[in-house]
Amino acid sequence: MAWERLDTWLKDRFISSMTEEGLYEMEKYLHIRPLDSDSPDDRRQRLLAVENKALPYTLRKLKEVLANACGEGIQMWKSITFPFLFRLFRKSSLT
Repeated sequence: MAWERLDTWLKDRFISSMTEEGLYEMEKYLHIRPLDSDSPDDRRQRLLAVENKALPYTLRKLKEVLANACGEGIQMWKSITFPFLFRLFRKSSLT
């Protein structure tokens, strides 16, 4: 019993492994209302997006956030006409 509570407590410390109760508590803390149709994975993605929205990003951090959100294989090019704009493409959409 004590080991199960410890295991649950540890899982609820990380968004990727949170239980339903942990997701609920974090959403309550951040004032997020999940949709009725949201799966636990959808709720985790939303929490990760909120956690990762601290700005400003360096180019390295932006690549890391995009890789976490969209998966590996993101290619990024700086726009020649406006240096702060980026075009984002997934490798899968290029082939």
